[in-house]
Amino acid sequence: MKPKKLFLFLSLASFVLISCNKLENVVSSTMDVSKTSNIKKGEPVIFKFSSIPDSSNVLWKVTPEVGVTLKANGSKVSALFSLAGSYSINAIYGNAVVNTNVHVIDSVYNPTVNSLTPLVSGETLNVTAIINDSSSVGKPDIRLTLVFTTSNKYNCLNNFLLSSFDPSSGIILFNGIFTPDSKFCSAGEKEAEGSLTLNPDPNVKSNSIEISLGGKSYKGYYYVSNKQLCIYWPYTDGIIFTNATKLTNDTNGFDVNNPDVALFVSQLKAGTYSCYRTDIYSQYLWLAMPKFTIAHIPALLEYAKDTTFIAYFPSNPASSRTPFPNGRSNFILGECLLWIVEGIRTNVAYAVYPSLDPYLVDSSKSSIEKLKGLTKIEILGVRELYYNWWNQSAIIPEWWLTTPPLSGTTYSWH
Repeated sequence: MKPKKLFLFLSLASFVLISCNKLENVVSSTMDVSKTSNIKKGEPVIFKFSSIPDSSNVLWKVTPEVGVTLKANGSKVSALFSLAGSYSINAIYGNAVVNTNVHVIDSVYNPTVNSLTPLVSGETLNVTAIINDSSSVGKPDIRLTLVFTTSNKYNCLNNFLLSSFDPSSGIILFNGIFTPDSKFCSAGEKEAEGSLTLNPDPNVKSNSIEISLGGKSYKGYYYVSNKQLCIYWPYTDGIIFTNATKLTNDTNGFDVNNPDVALFVSQLKAGTYSCYRTDIYSQYLWLAMPKFTIAHIPALLEYAKDTTFIAYFPSNPASSRTPFPNGRSNFILGECLLWIVEGIRTNVAYAVYPSLDPYLVDSSKSSIEKLKGLTKIEILGVRELYYNWWNQSAIIPEWWLTTPPLSGTTYSWH
């Protein structure tokens, strides 16, 4: 029995010694970094938890995390920083924690062609939209992050698809695939992924987007509604949006040259009015104003009793201001319809833009209060002025041309 006990004791001692040595190696581990300072925005940086197998399950954390994209693969992680500043990177493996600090400068990374792997000819990119909408906390900001993933596989499991946005042309370009050197490369092949963040105008439904891939230009327009990307994208290959609502070049049965007031109001309230002016290249510019005439005034005045808030309306494209009064972030339907009536009155032939913005102000108020526009009750009062003006025109035919509805009041169009 004694020899067996001695063997068991030696086996346990050997196991404890091996385990302690393994733990000691982990605790004494460090973090290898491809670069720690003078890192440019958009420049890939590779971090590696040393002295552990490549396939180890490591938890990676970065502080602050805003503007940072991490792609972890076992003991290694690739990082892209979109904002300048200092960052702390922590790696946790079991009870062991290692960390390092890096600094990103306010300069954009422009990789040389020979440092990247070119995209495979005929490559297709799948696009996933991620929307960060701050409107729920009282801010109008919307950030649209587009995540691009290749259909083909490229070397290194921690590769990166590098893209860039040219603000002067508004074109999204793809530079190629970044693959780490042999020290930091996680062996294997996988699809490359990269992301880009845009800041669409939340007040318009025609944010333009253009993507260049393989010598071909892809163009469309989009807007964000209820944290969903809605995009007109007439392509079935090359660039594929996977989780967006696809729009069609369809006016939903509405004819701007022969408009129907009831259908117009219905589409405005539903947010589906989609008649656009286009440029010489058939690219969408802004929502088109229907060609309403004097014959439409009775119906417009009738629907002007509706003071529903609406998100979209064919406002004046010449205005460089937000088309709402201070403290408001949407249009009022009845007010907009009265604006159309005013446009018919001042143009005779058909509705044009009677002012820069489709809302009313009261000059009797202080300068600050004036810029807040009118309340819904006040708008209904103005609607009565227009209604009486139109009824008087039935008695005196030229009345509608010669006498402004707001004459003698302190109201005017902004």
